[in-house]
Amino acid sequence: MGRASEVASLDELLGRAAEGPCQVGLIEGEAGIGKSRLVTEVLHRARGLGFQPYIGAAAELERDRPFGALVEALDLHPTSSDPERAEIGHLLVGDREPVRGGALTLADAPTLRFRVLEAVLTLVERLCLSAPMVLAVEDLHWADPSTLLCLRQLCRRLAHLPLALIGTLRPSPWSAELDRLLGEFVAQGGSHLRLGSMDPDEVAALVTEIVGTPPGPTLLQAVEGAGGNPLYVTELLRGLSSEGAIQVREGRAELPEFLLPSSFRLLVLRQLEALPMETIEVLRVASILGTSFSLADLSTVLDRPSSALVNSLQEAFRAGVVAEAGERLAFHHELVREAVYSDLPLSVRQALHLQAGRALAAAAAP
Repeated sequence: MGRASEVASLDELLGRAAEGPCQVGLIEGEAGIGKSRLVTEVLHRARGLGFQPYIGAAAELERDRPFGALVEALDLHPTSSDPERAEIGHLLVGDREPVRGGALTLADAPTLRFRVLEAVLTLVERLCLSAPMVLAVEDLHWADPSTLLCLRQLCRRLAHLPLALIGTLRPSPWSAELDRLLGEFVAQGGSHLRLGSMDPDEVAALVTEIVGTPPGPTLLQAVEGAGGNPLYVTELLRGLSSEGAIQVREGRAELPEFLLPSSFRLLVLRQLEALPMETIEVLRVASILGTSFSLADLSTVLDRPSSALVNSLQEAFRAGVVAEAGERLAFHHELVREAVYSDLPLSVRQALHLQAGRALAAAAAP
């Protein structure tokens, strides 16, 4: 819903990849903006065009697992029914070359990393020679260096084959290896799609589909705080529905009273855990100042120079949590600010309000 141009662009990419050369499509956007849903649609369309679809995802807690996303995507396990895949799986777990009475691991032997790399390239080449192939790797921002290296080599060395590489990533966090990968892909003509927020009409259509009834003004006003993020809209509606807060009146879904569902608050807080702790602490104080705030006011309340806040705020900018609002800064989604604010105990909120008021009054702020 609301991604017609992006789907058309990826359809063209598949068309070019069907006969070769290799094509790359990167889908970037904040958490919940619809990257995975778009990948699902692309893989569905690829199957219809005769592609072999493979998909894997990097995981935050497995950033030290070599080739982790590719192991999932290509079934590189010792128990695989394909002998070639099973052999790569044995290499990955280190049970093929005993060294000094122990197993040779990827950490102990860099040469083994390249043996696995060569084996994966050979496998993908074989698959591409039998039929066009699309390989999707989600959450590249969590990918380990070996996975990123392998993707670079696939694009370089198998460039002549009918292969489509699709990757999804958030604007933050980024590693130096990921930055190099993206730079190479874009320099080689790769497609880089940045997913933005859904517009109000698309949000209203999404609400109607989920609730089953056209939304009234009170419900639309509540979901407006989701800032057009489809995951936030969906989870907010689920939370409100589970709490019986949505009522149908005269053919419209209305919200007599709005209280942020606890399930939505926990969802937002889990996503913010990817940010540095210092950034989260700054956002907590910023939530006291309202949806929008000035850097000067935030600096005053925290009793820290503005220059000391730049790095923390930059991480929030990259993650899409904070955006510019004229000469001020603002939470990109009001409901995110509400989740951060409501997570503070009442006594803490009161103390922070008092501290902020005193600091701003002492500085003769408005």
